[in-house]
Formats: sequence, structure tokens, C-alpha cells
Amino acid sequence: IYYKPTQEISHQIPILIIPPWINKFYILDLKPENSFIKFLLSKGIPVFLMSWVNPDSSHSKIGYDDYLKDGLLDAIQQTRKFYSVDLINSIGYCIGGTLLATGLSYLNAKKLEYIKSASFFTTLTDFEDPGDLSIFVSDEYLNTIKDQIHDHGFMDGDFLSQTFSFLRSNDLIYGPAVKSYLMGKKPPPFDLLYWNSDSTNLPGKMALEYLEKFYKNNDYSKGNLEVLGEKVNLELKGKYQKIFSLIDKLIFLKVPSFKYVFKWRLLQEKKLRITGKGKKTMTDKEISNFIMYYERLTKYMLKIFPKEADTVIRIDNKHRL
Repeated sequence: IYYKPTQEISHQIPILIIPPWINKFYILDLKPENSFIKFLLSKGIPVFLMSWVNPDSSHSKIGYDDYLKDGLLDAIQQTRKFYSVDLINSIGYCIGGTLLATGLSYLNAKKLEYIKSASFFTTLTDFEDPGDLSIFVSDEYLNTIKDQIHDHGFMDGDFLSQTFSFLRSNDLIYGPAVKSYLMGKKPPPFDLLYWNSDSTNLPGKMALEYLEKFYKNNDYSKGNLEVLGEKVNLELKGKYQKIFSLIDKLIFLKVPSFKYVFKWRLLQEKKLRITGKGKKTMTDKEISNFIMYYERLTKYMLKIFPKEADTVIRIDNKHRL
């Protein structure tokens, strides 16, 4: 889907957004007040947003490779062709971010350079500890999914939606129920609740591949994942190294409030690893100080430059602006 900027085009390089296919594409365009798409268009940035097919039994043999080849890689080529550019910017959201990451690894293996920058929203690439999402790889859950796929050829979207709802049960289940049923209040419009209920199915082959290869075996992080005949991993070299690797002088860390998306405990256990010319592991105190410093800096810069949304702030390792 092509979104034409509402202002004069000020950025010649378009952005391709790869949303998750476990729900509908409009997660970043829920309403005018919080639409990320609208924000980009108001800045004169051309936007391309992928919308995935809602599969049925006829798509039972569609696998992860198909999503990569006929989904991401084709969308990249169409975006480049439409604007006649060699490089594009990209954003991957949730499982769409995982697809973008593996796609970058694949392009790196093929020595193809199509992506100028990649951003990742709530994306897992290392599935060693997925937090509350570990329910997806319990034997009981996997057996239920396998039985469902065997009978229908796909993983039912309502089943997946209910699972995600219970991960945020206070917001998506109990809170609305208490207000409407017990207190007699009309539930207010809730864009995220609507999106969460607008579920999509997953092709049988792809669903099992994703749960077993990523969640259960963590093949991508371990370097054991193969896509389109190429073995890929997180250690990119060459053209995409600057895009995907952490660098030694600049790290911006933003922690979402949803515990099942980002596990602070895991960060403290693993520490924050910085790679580049030298390698360093931050202590718990250093991590806490870094977060506090980042928050203070953000508030300070927004106060001084409230309208300069495009300002890039760089901090070197001695905290100099």
C-alpha cells in the first residue's frame, strides 16, 4: 500500500514498513491522534506498508521462505522500482521485524545492498528467553496447534488473539469486563482492543516453522537457520554491519512498558553487551545510570527543541554532545 506524503516530499528515500501478519496491517495507523503513518506523511516521507493475505486452508503449504521471497524481498524491489532508487529505509514490527532481520541476513549472504537503514519495533531475534511468550513452545500448546493445523490447514486467528489477550489480561479482558458488566459503564472506544480482535490466520507450515525454529530451537540466534537455501545468523558483516550491529560509541535504549515485549530481568542477567572495535559488558549500575541519563537528556532536548523532531543527537562514550 502506497501512502503519498501530505506535505511536499522532503525525503527522497521512501520507507517500507513490514507489519506483523498475526494481526492486520494498520497497527501503526489506528487513529489520527496516534498514527505513525500520518506522522511520517506530515514530514514529507513516502511510505509503503505491506498488507498480508489472511490465509485459509488453501495456503497450508506456505512457509517462512515464501513470506521472505514473495513478501519482503518482492516488496523491497517494488518500492525501489516505484521511486527509482537503489536504497530504501525499512521498519519491521513484531514478527515483521524478525522477517526483516532474517531478510537482511539473507541479503548480506548474497552480497546485495538494497536497505539503507532498518528499524525494529518490538522485535525478537534472540528467542532464548521470550518471557511470557514462552507459552507458545510448551508441549501442550504445540500439540493443540498441530491438531488444529492437521484439521484445518492453518492456525486459527481467534485462538492466537485470545492468547495475546491473556498476556495483557487487565487491559484487554478484565478491565473492560469490570467496567461494562459490573459497573454498567459503556466501554470507551479502544483502538488497540479493536485491532487485537481483528485477527488473522497463520498458514500451517509457516506457523509450525516459526514456533519450532525460532521460539523452540532459537535457530536464528544460534546460526542454525536456513532461509532460501542460505544459512543466516545475527552476526552480519560487510555492507549491513553498520545497519544491524550495536556500535561502541552510540546506543539508544528505549524500554517499552509491556513486560512481555521486553524483559528487564533478562537485560540485567545478560548485561548490556556493546560490540565494535572493543567489547564491553555494562554492570547493573552502569545500565541504570545510562537509562536515567538517557531519560534526562531526552526531556532536556525536547524542552529546548520542541519542534525539531528530526534532530539527531549523538553522544560519545564520554557523554559529550
